[in-house]
Amino acid sequence: AGSGALLLTVAEPLFAPALIALVIGIFCMRPVLIKAGEDSKWFWLALAVCMVLAFLGLFKYYPQATGNLFYRLGGAGGIPLGVSYFVFRVIHAAMEWYRGLNRGKIESYLAYVLFFPTIPAGPIESIEGFKEGRIENLTPDVYATGITRIFWGLFKKVVIVQWLIAEQLMTPY
Repeated sequence: AGSGALLLTVAEPLFAPALIALVIGIFCMRPVLIKAGEDSKWFWLALAVCMVLAFLGLFKYYPQATGNLFYRLGGAGGIPLGVSYFVFRVIHAAMEWYRGLNRGKIESYLAYVLFFPTIPAGPIESIEGFKEGRIENLTPDVYATGITRIFWGLFKKVVIVQWLIAEQLMTPY
C-alpha cells in the first residue's frame, strides 16, 4: 500500500490526502457494517456508498471544481489517475463488510485499495482474489526480486523503447 500511496502523492499531491481520508473514513465504518443490526447495517452501507460516489462525482464528473482547484494550487488540472478503480474497490470492501466477510486488518485493506499496478487499468478484483495472489511471507529476497523486475522494466521502457527505438524511428534521414 505504501508504494501506491507514495506514487499517488507524487503524481497528484492534492488528490492523495482526499483519497486517503475517504479510504480511512470508510474503514472506520467497518465495525458498524459488520456488527450492527440489519436495518442499521443497510443505512451505514448506503451512507458509505453515497460518500464514495460523491467523491467520484466530485473528482471525475464535476472536474470544474477540482480541476480549477488543482490548477490554482499548482496541480496538473486533470482528473486524478484511477479514481474510478479506487471507488470500485472501496465500495466492494464496504459490501464485503456488510455481508460479514473480510475482517482483515487495515494493512490488508489499504494494500487492496491502493495497490499501484492496478490503478491505471485494473483489473478490478475481489479482496479474496487479491489476497490469493499475494505472497504472505515477504522476505528480503522477494523484495529484491520485485525491485529488480521494476527497474529492469523501467530500463527497457525508458532506454530501449523511448531512447533507442523511438528516437531512431523519428529521426528524418
